[in-house]
Amino acid sequence: MKYPMCALVALAALPPGLCPAHADSDLTYGRDIQGSRLVAPRRNAACLSGEATEEASALKKRLQEMDALRTGANTPFQEIEKQARDLLGQYTLPDDRAKIYFELAHIYAQSGIRLHPERVIRYGRLALASERDPVRRGVLYSYLGSAAEIDPTQLTFAGQRAQAAVVWLQGYRELLPLHLPVVAPELPVVEKLDVDALDPSQLASARLKHEAQMKARQEAERLQQLVAHRDIFVRQLKETYAREPRADAELRSLVRRELGDKQAADTLLSQILPK
Repeated sequence: MKYPMCALVALAALPPGLCPAHADSDLTYGRDIQGSRLVAPRRNAACLSGEATEEASALKKRLQEMDALRTGANTPFQEIEKQARDLLGQYTLPDDRAKIYFELAHIYAQSGIRLHPERVIRYGRLALASERDPVRRGVLYSYLGSAAEIDPTQLTFAGQRAQAAVVWLQGYRELLPLHLPVVAPELPVVEKLDVDALDPSQLASARLKHEAQMKARQEAERLQQLVAHRDIFVRQLKETYAREPRADAELRSLVRRELGDKQAADTLLSQILPK
């Protein structure tokens, strides 16, 4: 059986308290419980999106409880839908609703994406409408592309592949303005801040140094995640279009149309087409 393509990459988890703004999950990659290759966000319980308000903490807890109900094909989808409706009635801010829709897309994608690809597409699109964080948007584009690749309304693999490619290219295109490096940076060291061992006159400068190190590490972790998403899109496109029937001309056309930038299109095509 052919499964939707996605990169098998591993990222370092964010240390507690080092969450970037508008994100509430550190990301690792692996297989869903049914074996399909998918991007899988795994939460760090100490990591909170944006300002750690009491209301945001309550929503985060509810979403974690929903996620804990996942048991593959036996996931209680009706109960999860009910809980999501309750949350959508309670939380009206776009950022909050994006998190709820993201969680629904995640649950359906990671509970055997072949069971409900249409739900992944529905909730993934709703999440994208308000989600602002590029890392989480990258996860959504990967989910949406994987669902499109097995969309039962498309009667041929060629049709499924083409619509999946459009989604992955949209995700890739969003990352272009960030001018990501070819290779992600190594994580900088964060030295331990031992307050008790410091002279009081050195404490203020030591705290500033520590804060700067923490910020640098957070930024490097963020960059690692974004580079990983870009590389995932490249690999998805390359591996999917390596399958028969070959459609190199179609791929060239899609890349040039979706990216709308000749240099960017030529760079990507050099990575995904046979030499």
